[in-house]
Amino acid sequence: MIQIQNILAPVEFDIAFDEVVQAAVQFARVFQARLFFLHVDDPLAGAPSMVAGSIHTPAQTPADLQARVARFAPAEMLAAASATFHVRRGEDIAAEIVEFSRSHAIDLIVLGNWRKGVFSKLFFSSVEDEVIHQAPCHVLTVCAKK
Repeated sequence: MIQIQNILAPVEFDIAFDEVVQAAVQFARVFQARLFFLHVDDPLAGAPSMVAGSIHTPAQTPADLQARVARFAPAEMLAAASATFHVRRGEDIAAEIVEFSRSHAIDLIVLGNWRKGVFSKLFFSSVEDEVIHQAPCHVLTVCAKK
């Protein structure tokens, strides 16, 4: 049987957020695993924008992440999984996720996925694809509900 002791749920505040949180919490409960939530901020998060009319997303803190996760997962389930909340800044989101998974001995990454148009698939790399191919552990993708 697969041994899963540490689960990483990298989250973006997007349409797949609640599904990722719920799946990660359920897997942590089934495997009695520790649960790590990770959000990777844009390096410019919280910085004033130099482009008129453009607003960078506000910088997130671990407390912000914990508050958002708590909307979708009961506190007792998070406590049972010894859930921890982490925020990093970086331009290469996939590299940050892979590095975190290596440095924290992650056994399973629960990653959000949503369908993209043909144009996006052809011209832009996907964080999901990069993590799937570079991760040192199993990766479960969770699709956003329609």
